[in-house]
Amino acid sequence: EGEGSVFTFVVPVATTVESPVDEQAESGEEETKGDEPSWKVLLVEDDPLISDVMLELFKHRQWRTTLARNGQEALDSCEDQTFDVILMDVQMPDLHGLEVTRRLRSREKQGAPATPIIALTAHAGKSDRERCLEAGMDEVLTKPVKMEELISTIREVVEGQGGP
Repeated sequence: EGEGSVFTFVVPVATTVESPVDEQAESGEEETKGDEPSWKVLLVEDDPLISDVMLELFKHRQWRTTLARNGQEALDSCEDQTFDVILMDVQMPDLHGLEVTRRLRSREKQGAPATPIIALTAHAGKSDRERCLEAGMDEVLTKPVKMEELISTIREVVEGQGGP
């Protein structure tokens, strides 16, 4: 008496997670993979699941990637080193991607190296795109991002800056 009961049961639950980057190879992707530069990338992403998936994909492409989990870490990383490109999540809890971009562009006006910034956003509206571009981002990609589209966009913005 007074001990109570303990019940144990198992509920099978299937979980699926949509990858933020779709690496489905289209014809020819494997051929161009070896030709890609080993870009130095700053990934600014607060969602650990998304950042883990993207980092793994980037590692397979031999990109040198630094992860910033919030806006302040992104600003700090850009103080310490330079990057070929910045992949910027727009929605973050502390400093959102638009404000981080504005601050980085302000630093460039004071002599910091210019770095292409690509927005990664779940919002696909025209006004969202315009806000990103007005803040100083070079291009806007909507999540989930196809790897081929990401590579093509990075190549466009980096080569447009006179990079590799």
